[in-house]
Amino acid sequence: MANQKKFLDQNGVLYVWTKLKTLLGGKVDKEFKTGSQSQYKVLSDNNLTDELVTKINNAGDSSFSGNYGDLKSKPSINGHELASGENTLETLGIQAAGDYATKAELGNKVSKEDGKGLSTEDYTTAEKTKLGGIQTGAQVNVIESVKVNGIAQEADGKAVNIAVPTKVSQLSNDSKFQTETEVTSKVNNAVADKVNQTQMTSAISAATTDMATKTYVTQQLANINKKAVVTSTEEMTDPNTIYLIANVGEQDNSYDEYIVYEGTPEKIGTTKVDLTNYVQDSDLIAITNGEIDEIFKK
Repeated sequence: MANQKKFLDQNGVLYVWTKLKTLLGGKVDKEFKTGSQSQYKVLSDNNLTDELVTKINNAGDSSFSGNYGDLKSKPSINGHELASGENTLETLGIQAAGDYATKAELGNKVSKEDGKGLSTEDYTTAEKTKLGGIQTGAQVNVIESVKVNGIAQEADGKAVNIAVPTKVSQLSNDSKFQTETEVTSKVNNAVADKVNQTQMTSAISAATTDMATKTYVTQQLANINKKAVVTSTEEMTDPNTIYLIANVGEQDNSYDEYIVYEGTPEKIGTTKVDLTNYVQDSDLIAITNGEIDEIFKK
């Protein structure tokens, strides 16, 4: 009884899961705050009551966003509605009485500058950038020099003659390309040095001298885990056999084991199995629901 061990069986797992679901039923899932991946929302007493919901629903379209553009019946001066809440006579620069100009009308004007006037010949930003990238004294479509491999060529009047090789012999054979005669010679030499059938047979025979035959491999496989029960060590002669000699033991310790190593029998162990510290089925007791309840109380 002292070696009995408690374990959680299938019924116990189901009971634990039932208790966990009951505990989790009174919880709410965590949520991150808007725009945050590190701070969670917390529960608050500022509840949106039914009374507040009714009040919001009854507000209808009478609510105001707070933006001046959404304001109905905007103020006006002499029939001119102010487009922005910041527009006043002072900000518009209007001092005279009578008909006042609107901000939109003033937005279509440009300030006067001495010696300048409006023109349809617009000088664009793209043209200014293009002109800034042209070097001083630049010429259009003029070739100033002709070079071959970095060497300037002399011109005969307006013409430049560039000599181009037309024969392989006019080029330097720096990559050591072979001529037809050289290739033929090397092929003939290689054929002359090829191994004849007798030489090939001899090479194959020498290479396969140490190879195991199918019969030998089959015999070796048959010797794996080969066992025999004998009454004395004198009967032990095969190095591929595990020999068993009966001893005075009982049940799981009835034989001593031997192998033959370099012609001499060597004892390698017994058939006894040590079950010390092994837990048996009778030692296992399932945890009860009552014990599980006590654990959840802690």
